[in-house]
Amino acid sequence: MIGVKTVTEDSQMAHSAHATRLQSDREYRKGYEDAKTRYSTSLDMLNLTHAKKAQELATDTNYKTFLHDYTCLPSDMKVVVGQKSLQPAEREQIQV
Repeated sequence: MIGVKTVTEDSQMAHSAHATRLQSDREYRKGYEDAKTRYSTSLDMLNLTHAKKAQELATDTNYKTFLHDYTCLPSDMKVVVGQKSLQPAEREQIQV
C-alpha cells in the first residue's frame, strides 16, 4: 500500500502502542495489589482448621502453661518497705 506506514514507522502509532502497554501493566499491577491479600480456601479446609482448634481446646496439653518466673532483689525498695511494714504487725500478733 502506498502512503501507509507500519506501526513501527509511525511515531504516533508507536507512542499509542507504548502507552497502551504501560496502561495495561499499570492495571495489572493494581489488580495484583488488590488481590494479593485475599485468599480462598476450599470448604473442606475450613472444617479441618475448625477441627484442629476444637481438638486443641479439648486436650489438656496446652491447659497449664508456665507464664512467668518473677524475681526481685532483697534490696529492692518495695521489698524493704513491705518487710518494715510487716514487722510491727507480727510483733502485735505474737504479743497477743
